[in-house]
Amino acid sequence: MIESDVKLMETAISELDPNLKIPITYLTLNKKTSVKLFYEDSNELSNCPPGTVIQDEITCENQKDFYLISQKTTQGVAQPTHYYITFDNKGVDQKDIHTLVYRLCYLYYNWTGAVKIPAPCQNVKKLIRLITEKCSDRNNTTIPSERLYKNLKSLYYL
Repeated sequence: MIESDVKLMETAISELDPNLKIPITYLTLNKKTSVKLFYEDSNELSNCPPGTVIQDEITCENQKDFYLISQKTTQGVAQPTHYYITFDNKGVDQKDIHTLVYRLCYLYYNWTGAVKIPAPCQNVKKLIRLITEKCSDRNNTTIPSERLYKNLKSLYYL
């Protein structure tokens, strides 16, 4: 599935400019993991600080994956997000990917600090929720295009 998505992106880019070669790195994430991470300092356990990246010991050896704790946790245990680099045709340095993902967690417009997942993913999640609320009908499972356009006129986003 990912290879077909990448081929579609490469086809769309080549239609714009056949000489243009854009590197593509495809990431997927899982924010609901059962992994709990702690930081030990002077024989005391506490939550890991924001920006902690784990890519040894608990990750797969044959895959490019990592865990990232992006937000500060003041209550409970910090739960990391698991990221998978599923496609990379450029060979981007993993430290650059870690930095980019961590910085994107600070760009969510509705919160002053870091959020658990990067802002583009959070925005998509919010947009999907808004569209389903506006377009859902309990009696009708299919949505005619006229009704969809009518409801989207009142859809607000960003």
